[in-house]
Amino acid sequence: MCPGVKNSSVDYDGSTSTDLLGRLGLTKNQARLYAILLREGPATIGELAKRSGIHRANAYRIVSHLKNIGLIELLLGGVTKARALGVGEALDILIARQEEQLDRIRSVKSRTRLKPSEQLMDYGMPFVRSEQIFARLLIGRHVYVQQERLVQESKEEIIQVTSMKGFLLARNIGLIDSMATKAKKDGVKVRILTETAGYSASVRSEIPKELEIRHRANTLTMLRYFIADKKHLILKMAAPPQVLDQSLALWSNSSDLIQGLHCEFERLWAASSGVR
Repeated sequence: MCPGVKNSSVDYDGSTSTDLLGRLGLTKNQARLYAILLREGPATIGELAKRSGIHRANAYRIVSHLKNIGLIELLLGGVTKARALGVGEALDILIARQEEQLDRIRSVKSRTRLKPSEQLMDYGMPFVRSEQIFARLLIGRHVYVQQERLVQESKEEIIQVTSMKGFLLARNIGLIDSMATKAKKDGVKVRILTETAGYSASVRSEIPKELEIRHRANTLTMLRYFIADKKHLILKMAAPPQVLDQSLALWSNSSDLIQGLHCEFERLWAASSGVR
C-alpha cells in the first residue's frame, strides 16, 4: 500500500474492528492507532497523535508497543513513519499471543488440582512437573516477529546459533540492535555463535560491544536456534533465508528440547573462538 492511500482491499469498519482487536488483547488506543495506519497508510508519530487525539507521548509509547509485538513496522528515512501490517498477519500474531496466554492459564489450572504439599513438591522437582507443552510453526516474517517479542520479554539470557546469512539478515532488520539494547539496559546476557570468518572489517566493527559473539565454522551443517531464558525455543527449519518471507521455524516451550540444545550450545561455546 502506498503512503497516504487508503487500503482498498480492506472493508474497515472502525467500531467493529476496534472491538475485535480489543478482544484479542489490544487496548482501545492501541487498536485506534493501528486502525488509522491500516486505513490511511504510513504516518509519523505527530500525524498519528493529531489524527487520533491521543497525546504525542502516549502515541509514541503505543507505536513502540505495536512494533514490539509485530503489528507495525517503522520506515526509516528522512522522517520515520509507522506502517501497519495487513489485517490477516495482525490477527495471526494476536491469536498466537492469546493462545500462549491460554496455555499458561491451563498450566496454572492443572496446578490448582494438586494438594498444597504436592504443589510445593512440584516446584522443588522441575523434572516431574506437569506442563502444557506447545509447538507451533512460524512462517515468513512471523519467525522474526516472534523472536523480537521474546527478546523484549527476556530477563536473564539469550543464546543463538546462526549462519552468517542469518546474522546479517537479523542485523539488517534491527534484531541484533534489539538484543544489544536489552543487554545494555536490562543486563540480559546475549551470546551468539556464528560463522564470522566471512565478515568484512566494517561488519565486524559494527557488532555491538554488548553482545558476546564467537566464531564457529560450518554453521550450515548444524542446528540453528534461538533460546530465551531457557523457556522459549525458535528452531530454524529451512536453509538461511535471503529475505524474511523465506523463513521457516518451530517455536516451542519444550523443556526437554530446550535443555538438550542449551547443553549442546555450552559445549560448542567452550570449543569456539572469540571474535574480539
